[in-house]
Amino acid sequence: MQLKKLQSRIEKLIKKHNIILDKLFLVPDMQQFLDSEGITEENQDRLGRTFSKADGHTVIIFKDNIIKKETKSVLGFIIYNFSIEEYKKLTRIKPFILHLILHEIAHAKNIHEEKDADNWAFQNLDQEYRYFWHEPIK
Repeated sequence: MQLKKLQSRIEKLIKKHNIILDKLFLVPDMQQFLDSEGITEENQDRLGRTFSKADGHTVIIFKDNIIKKETKSVLGFIIYNFSIEEYKKLTRIKPFILHLILHEIAHAKNIHEEKDADNWAFQNLDQEYRYFWHEPIK
């Protein structure tokens, strides 16, 4: 799924959660982009990254085109740390994408631990699904 087509929705959702967004990057290759910016990243499968700047503004980066096979590393973390019901929700691409976006919003809200950011994203997933996708969660 191409996130560029969802850019205005992503920006509105970020604003809805009171995040002062300096820049939203949707990049074809996450690792290449981070390397070009001088940012060290050990997770080669990263699909999103958030940085809070000293002025309180936020930079969020997402891989633009996310395909099903790229969700496996995230789903592996989810199945290990959360319930089977939460895992099953994210096996569909729309809930997965929204969870990813909410996860990065959680980091922008200073929720630093990965598990805590995932938990916050799950707590908000059902409520935000209709707002973001304009349809009920399936």
